[in-house]
Amino acid sequence: MKIMYLYCNDGQIVTGGQKYEDNLYRLMRDTPGLDVDRVWLHNITQGWKKYLAMFGNLSQASRLTGYDLVIFNSAQAVFFLPLIKQLRAKGVRTAVVHHHFLFHQVNGWRRKLYKFFETSFLREASEIIVPSPYIDDLTRKMYPGHSVRYWQIPFERPASAPAASPIPGNLLYIGTIEQRKGLIHLVNAMSLLKKNNVDCRLTVVGKSVDPSYRQMIDSAVTSAGLDVTFTGFVSDDELQRIISEADIFTFPSRLEGYGMVICESMTHGLPVICFDNSAMPYTVKDDVNGLLVADGDEKAMAEAIQRVVTDRPLRQRLSQGALDTVDTFMTPARFEQTVRHDTLSMGRAQD
Repeated sequence: MKIMYLYCNDGQIVTGGQKYEDNLYRLMRDTPGLDVDRVWLHNITQGWKKYLAMFGNLSQASRLTGYDLVIFNSAQAVFFLPLIKQLRAKGVRTAVVHHHFLFHQVNGWRRKLYKFFETSFLREASEIIVPSPYIDDLTRKMYPGHSVRYWQIPFERPASAPAASPIPGNLLYIGTIEQRKGLIHLVNAMSLLKKNNVDCRLTVVGKSVDPSYRQMIDSAVTSAGLDVTFTGFVSDDELQRIISEADIFTFPSRLEGYGMVICESMTHGLPVICFDNSAMPYTVKDDVNGLLVADGDEKAMAEAIQRVVTDRPLRQRLSQGALDTVDTFMTPARFEQTVRHDTLSMGRAQD
């Protein structure tokens, strides 16, 4: 069975989604009976000219007819919609890895445009592959009767990590610094905590991708005199040390397809405080493994943090709840078994 992974981008593997798909590629590549290729077209340029790639990509159709399955990513729907339509017309089976609905992130005419390309692209696919419970739920509701493969991202407790020694009031955020991630809400919540004489400090792990948004956060931190450390990217060893000293994983994101960092923090027994939106309630169960607060409510977030910081038995109970939740996640072994079985089934479906 011949499989092609086809991307427009430049081959960098940085985000959690990219790492997930790289893992899929390597897993399939090492599976007997599968012959797997991967190609990055490097054809997304700056400005409006990048949209010409959708027409240039049609030239790939003839070479792809030799493959039994061509795999895309839904984030590149605008660049591959004509191609996936052509492949369907030629009888080539396709699969689309779908992490989240991008049109949920924008408004106005862009939302309508994104929704058209994204939903049309998924409708053309022979198979839709989803990695999270929230997106699995949404996709099955939007595409009833379509073949949807739920390949949940695997998580398990780390085999070796520094012993947890949480310092009360040590807050941790892991993720990019951009508007969607809502970090300003957490900073504002810390300002409220400071007024209530609650001792907290925040470590932010991740890169800034929106300079103006970062500047707004820096101004808020400075004006309120908050204790916030921005580390940028750190080594795995340093991250493990930071996590071992964290008290609470605070995640103020306004929209997530999964929120993998939530799951990763739970593998270390960190209780989670986050807004009740999008994917968050699929993993965070209020008063079980964390606390959910009304979406965008900074006062409620401050109150939730104060509860956990000042009530150590509550913190201990939520920590144990986080570890218990990890035991319900897809394990790496079951993930490998599921992917291999389903991929071979896709090939048999063609026969």
